Amino acid sequence: MIIFAAEIGALLLFVLLVFIFGKPDVEDIEKSPLNKYQLWCVGLSGVLTCLNSGKYYSLEIDKKNNKRITAYKNLLETSWDVTNKNDLLNTLDWLLADGHNSEYEEYVSWIENFKDKSNQDLIDKYDLDEQTLEFVRNYCNDFKNILAWDYGRYVFLCRAGYLVGYLNKEEALELIEKLGHLAKDKFNSWEEFGENYSIGRKFWAYSDGPEESQKLYEKSMTACKEMSAETGAWSKVMWSWSELSQ
Repeated sequence: MIIFAAEIGALLLFVLLVFIFGKPDVEDIEKSPLNKYQLWCVGLSGVLTCLNSGKYYSLEIDKKNNKRITAYKNLLETSWDVTNKNDLLNTLDWLLADGHNSEYEEYVSWIENFKDKSNQDLIDKYDLDEQTLEFVRNYCNDFKNILAWDYGRYVFLCRAGYLVGYLNKEEALELIEKLGHLAKDKFNSWEEFGENYSIGRKFWAYSDGPEESQKLYEKSMTACKEMSAETGAWSKVMWSWSELSQ
């Protein structure tokens, strides 16, 4: 009887909230204003979209209201030192030219060019960072780069920049679509992209310690699995380029 009363109470509360605020937003990909290629490009920011409970099928990363705009302006400033359009464009340029992938690939080159050298040999002779070298050696056989980490964040920033008004629609779409052409040549599936992204996130956090970086990796992979599920955002946008039209 107590359980039944609690269920009735919860139902009444839900009805009251719907009456006051309206029904909660449920995204419908069929109603998206984006074409298939644009939806695919937006999907590259899927992990951060999922982790921030954002929107999957629109150019803006979240609801366009004052509360969310303020929240994303704060996020851009505190996490990226981005407070205006120029800051944003400079950060986007850095992600493409260097990002975290540049350092990762540099260490891959050291390891592959000096296969007969131990970690300590490389550290002593070339002044390499011990933690970074340890991480890259553990993963470089399976991951020659962490481009997805930089690409995913690039698209996320474009979408966040559009939401807060640093980019207009045409500018954001142009940047995202150009990035899409780079990504399509590097990966063959959402699963491959997601795992590469997650390894990149782990690399970025490794200086905070293996345990913390592993937690972030696991959160990222959980988001990938959620999006790859039958009703997930990635499962609704085919990776196959034969399915896409611009």
